[in-house]
Amino acid sequence: MENRKIYLDVSALKTKELLINKVKLTKKIHFFQSVKLGSIGLIGLFVGNIAKAWSAQEFYSAMSVASYFAVFYITALYLFFDRMEAEAVGQKELINDLHSIRLNRTGR
Repeated sequence: MENRKIYLDVSALKTKELLINKVKLTKKIHFFQSVKLGSIGLIGLFVGNIAKAWSAQEFYSAMSVASYFAVFYITALYLFFDRMEAEAVGQKELINDLHSIRLNRTGR
């Protein structure tokens, strides 16, 4: 039902408002992508720290335990922003479809 609600909300907008929302969604998408890229870098950093601790056989040192938790939470953050990005991409595609349907109706 959430998709139907999003469709009804977006289809009620005027064409000018559709284009403004499209630009806002594009900005959101790029923000989500940059946060995801940064989180991948952080995950790599902490996984490298874990690998270093494992090679020294220090499985439960304070830094490696902190790295375990950091990798877990940063991965959760990545998945959250991935979902948010997918939602924004879906809304942007809906706006593109509605805009093209409206242009076809008016004959422009």
